[in-house]
Amino acid sequence: MGPKKDRAYALPLKKASDRKEKVRPVKGKYLCIITGAGHGIGRAIASLAFQDQGILPDAWKHSKLCLIDIDEEALNDTAGKKMRQFLAHREIDVDLITFDFSDIHGIQEMMEQITTKYDKDFERVILVNAAHSIGTVSNLLTLSENPVDIQRFWDLNITSKIVMTNQICLNFTVQKKMVVDITSQDLSVPTKTLGLACMASSAMSMFDEVFAQENPNVAVLHYVTDRLDTNIVTRIIEETNNTALANELEALKVGHKLTPTLDAAKRMIKNFDTGNFVKGKVTHVDAKAEIENEGPPLSAPASPCPPRQM
Repeated sequence: MGPKKDRAYALPLKKASDRKEKVRPVKGKYLCIITGAGHGIGRAIASLAFQDQGILPDAWKHSKLCLIDIDEEALNDTAGKKMRQFLAHREIDVDLITFDFSDIHGIQEMMEQITTKYDKDFERVILVNAAHSIGTVSNLLTLSENPVDIQRFWDLNITSKIVMTNQICLNFTVQKKMVVDITSQDLSVPTKTLGLACMASSAMSMFDEVFAQENPNVAVLHYVTDRLDTNIVTRIIEETNNTALANELEALKVGHKLTPTLDAAKRMIKNFDTGNFVKGKVTHVDAKAEIENEGPPLSAPASPCPPRQM
């Protein structure tokens, strides 16, 4: 996407008025963009896009699934043969983009390329911001001394999501839009050694609130997952100095009580029905509370791609 610039936020976003086009949306033609689609919850959500009882199951032909991740191999695994054959049968295209979201200067260029090559007549656009990093989990917050690493973490976990969300609104002006931001149970409360990640989660929660007020026609979902069976949890167990957290997660892992990412994704997409959204408000959903209220596990169709942890 070109060399990075020295200045951190040189992002001259185009105004919506600069790109007005006469577009008549086609009923049932959808665009679903999922970041972090190579691993973890992002991969699981991607596996349910345009599937029966999944995300936008009523999609018509020429809908498009755009999967973005820094890991090209993982992306190809996500969009495996079974998924491609299923979507090809429905005449739905899959587009894979390898991109590092800590390169915030490349996001606008990437989105310009997407909007240039994609049709403009989608009826509905969904953006799922699943790309994230837990950062360094071995140090206390006060020991996060490297400003370059802190800036990179900020760019990946906050700035990139804000810019992606803004670009969706600027490039798809007439479509029904939905933005999904995801955090986890341990990041929605102050957690020792996860300080930067907790701050990023809090920042995105506040961004969602303000964004929803300023863009009342965009459905906004802020989803807090329960503890998922991912490589991130394994990293925390192995690297954190927070003994209480490590022991708690280890007990859940050994007892097979961490939630598989596919189960989490199936639960999440139940909230994608925009009929439940209120204009100007964020729909906050806490998976832990959902699980406690619903009782038995979900039964849902199998995924077309096997889980790949992150």
